[in-house]
Amino acid sequence: MSREFTQTNGQFISHGNPSGHSGATAYSIYIDFFANVNNIAHYLYQGEDASPFAVTQAFVQSNGTLRTRWDTSGGNNILDITAAELQIGQWHSYLCTYDGSNLRVYLDGAEVTNSPLAATGGLDNTPDTFRVGNVSNGTLPFDGKLCEYCHWAATLTANEAVTLANGISPGDIRPTDIEIYLPIEGNDSPELDYSPNGLSGTVNGTLVKANHSPKELWTPGWITSEIELVTTPVRRRVRMPVGRMMAM
Repeated sequence: MSREFTQTNGQFISHGNPSGHSGATAYSIYIDFFANVNNIAHYLYQGEDASPFAVTQAFVQSNGTLRTRWDTSGGNNILDITAAELQIGQWHSYLCTYDGSNLRVYLDGAEVTNSPLAATGGLDNTPDTFRVGNVSNGTLPFDGKLCEYCHWAATLTANEAVTLANGISPGDIRPTDIEIYLPIEGNDSPELDYSPNGLSGTVNGTLVKANHSPKELWTPGWITSEIELVTTPVRRRVRMPVGRMMAM
């Protein structure tokens, strides 16, 4: 399942900073999103440091584009998905990657028109907190549904972008490089982090459970026995067919 955001101030899911983010020259962030509108500013995610305004973020703009801004020691790096590429009222898979030289954004498995963007240096300072579905002061909440949120301390490839868009769970992509993985199923508060790093997402405001993106469900790879399953503080998820559509 997912969480539904209703453009209400104070709605967001927050989590601590992944240890591999600050200064990284290899990093990737993925999220599935369903935007209801494209004529207002509303955020998929934001990490902001104490400076402030050194950010790692993506948001729909009021002109219908989707802007990614990942600041590095080399400058502020901004890459827009065009309004023609961004269709509202349907699920999309979004992936942003950085390799120390280029910022790339993929939508539904395809690299977007303005990608890649030349960039240099490590990702800017450690954010105090990341927020899914809003900004740091809680005043630009998302309008739509969000789920399958994942960070890797690695640069995912174009082929992996296609794999994710085709319905494979983020948890099956380079699992040893995952910094945080929140499926955002709407069953738990906080939302469970299925990485070993314990960065569970604190749910703020009323975010109701909603239908999920067409994504394969995932079983944590580090659970290797029934005894471990009993003693591990995460649920085992049942694998479903790729591309399965969830009931409304």
